[in-house]
Amino acid sequence: MLCQGRSLWSALQRLQFVGGGAASGGGGAVAVLSDPSGINGRSLWSALQRLQFVGGGAASGGGGAVAVLSDPSGINGRSLWSALQRLQFVGGGAASGGGGAVAVLSDPSGINGRSLWSALQRLQFVGGGAASGGGGAVAVLSDPSGINGRSLWSALQRLQFVGGGAASGGGGAVAVLSDPSGINGRSLWSALQRLQFVGGGAASGGGGAVAVLSDPSGINGRSLWSALQRLQFVGGGAASGGGGAVAVLSDPSGINGRSLWSALQRLQFVGGGAASGGGGAVAVLSDPSGINGRSLWSALQRLQFVGGGAASGGGGAVAVLSDPSGINGRSLWSALQRLQFVGGGAASGGGGAVAVLSDPSGINGRSLWSALQRLQFVGGGAASGGGGAVAVLSDPSGINGRSLWSALQRLQFVGGGAASGGGGAVAVLSDPSGINGRSLWSALQRLQFVGGGAASGGGGAVAVLSDPSGINGRSLWSALQRLQFVGGGAASGGGGAVAVLSDPSGINGRSLWSALQRLQFVGGGAASGGGGAVAVTVTFDTEIMATGSKAA
Repeated sequence: MLCQGRSLWSALQRLQFVGGGAASGGGGAVAVLSDPSGINGRSLWSALQRLQFVGGGAASGGGGAVAVLSDPSGINGRSLWSALQRLQFVGGGAASGGGGAVAVLSDPSGINGRSLWSALQRLQFVGGGAASGGGGAVAVLSDPSGINGRSLWSALQRLQFVGGGAASGGGGAVAVLSDPSGINGRSLWSALQRLQFVGGGAASGGGGAVAVLSDPSGINGRSLWSALQRLQFVGGGAASGGGGAVAVLSDPSGINGRSLWSALQRLQFVGGGAASGGGGAVAVLSDPSGINGRSLWSALQRLQFVGGGAASGGGGAVAVLSDPSGINGRSLWSALQRLQFVGGGAASGGGGAVAVLSDPSGINGRSLWSALQRLQFVGGGAASGGGGAVAVLSDPSGINGRSLWSALQRLQFVGGGAASGGGGAVAVLSDPSGINGRSLWSALQRLQFVGGGAASGGGGAVAVLSDPSGINGRSLWSALQRLQFVGGGAASGGGGAVAVLSDPSGINGRSLWSALQRLQFVGGGAASGGGGAVAVTVTFDTEIMATGSKAA
């Protein structure tokens, strides 16, 4: 069967993830299509229907789950939903070091043949994070027999994440429904209303936040929004090595009972990244009393990320609103207009970029777009160990004041990944003067990621447009059609994939889908330490992709 020339779906129909996680150190899952000849040529859904993730996480160090279709012959040929209905994740995280959850359908014979929702209704994540080093949560449906047969929502209503992060080294949160009997049978929202993340990151090495509903009895029974209104992330990142932020609602009693927006209005991320090794930013609302009670936008307007990445090893950016008093009270856009990321990646080991608004006084007060128009990421990845790219607007004076698109048109990522240890790609616009002034699409058309992953330790891919002159000036789709990721992950430690278009001449000029149809990820993760997937075109009747991950 010929690969349908206009769709990513068809490109993936014979996609093979091969060798991923093989031997030791592999982090990607291994997938092979069990019967590509019978795949529906028009849809990703059907392409996945016989998709098999095999061998992933095999031996030691594997981080991907292993999936096999238990009965592909009975799968509904038109839908991903049905493809997953009998999908089994088996053996994932086996032995030691496994980081993926292990899932098995407890009763595929009774699954509703038309819906992913029903496929998940009896889905069991079992054994994940078993023994030591497990990073995935372990989930089991406490009562699949009573699950609403038509909805994922109901499938999750009694879902229990149990044992995740058990013993030492666990990185996943442990969740248990405190009262599944009282859960609204028709909605995920209600299922989460009494959800408790308990014990996550317990002992040492835990990286997940620990969340407990402070008052599930008062939660609005119909909405996730209300479920989160009293949600408390407590103890996350406790002791040493914790990487999750710790959040507590400063005044749940005053929270608007119908909206997540209001729940976050007094949300405080406190203690995150405390002591040494913390990787989460610490956020505190500078003036919750003045926050607009109906919107997340206003909640963030005075949000301060303070102390993030403090001391050594900090990986989060530090943000402070330079002038919250002048922020537009109704919009996140305006909140970000004077937002400053300061000190991020400071000293050694910093992984966050440092951003400062070069001219906040001239920013359009109603839009994030304009806020970013003069945004400068400066100093990111400075010294050694920096992982963030460094960006500077090459000509902010000429930027279209109403759009992010135009702000990015002359955006330059310069110096990223410089020296050793840099993980961000380095991008420079090859010809900003010729960029279409109204669109991000055109800004990317001549965008070049150059030098990324250079020297040692680089983790970003290196991209260069092979023929910018022929790119459709109005669309990202066309910009990517000849985009080449070359040299990414070069030398040692590279984690980015290397992509080259195998036949740009035959690509549909109006769509990303077609651009990716012949896209090849080649050499990614080459040498040692590579963590990106490696894709190489294989041939059946036409060009298609096969992707995998090289082991160290």
